[in-house]
Amino acid sequence: FLAVVMFLITTFLYYDVVRNLPYYYRRINYVRGGLYAVLAWFSLLNLLMVYHERRVENDALIFYLGTPAAVAFGVGAMYGRIRRVEKIQTLFLARAREAIDADENAKVESILPDIDHEFWDPLEVELVSRLIRAKLKYQTRRRSRKLRLDKREESSLDMAAQAALLIGLEQFPEETYLQILYGNFL
Repeated sequence: FLAVVMFLITTFLYYDVVRNLPYYYRRINYVRGGLYAVLAWFSLLNLLMVYHERRVENDALIFYLGTPAAVAFGVGAMYGRIRRVEKIQTLFLARAREAIDADENAKVESILPDIDHEFWDPLEVELVSRLIRAKLKYQTRRRSRKLRLDKREESSLDMAAQAALLIGLEQFPEETYLQILYGNFL
């Protein structure tokens, strides 16, 4: 029974870290995705060894071949998730940059009709806005970085994050979490 519980818990941990992308830094997300995939792989091996009718042959071979494959699968899933969120982020940033280039005092409402994107769920809205804000935060306020964003880039990042939140609120008007997130953003 405990082998089944352990498999369910580790599989949920892996799913949760891939779905939520909890950290700003990619490397940490990749490491967590790989480690949780390995944990799920080990618990699957445990489940097979406990409940399989015949003993699993070549345990060591399965262990040594499956562990790197599980790490690769975990890192690959994280890479795919990050790439999906970055594609959405690029869409919002492109529209914001176009608006800022056309008019330096452009408002976020001017780009909302140009963006045609359907978010899957409120979490995706939060991920897109968080990654845009992380780009703004870590490239403009860190003392260790030599790179400073110019005012146009900074205002386009701000406009893109606000546009993502406004479109998310339009698509999910009953989501309290998004309302709190937008209030915190302002």
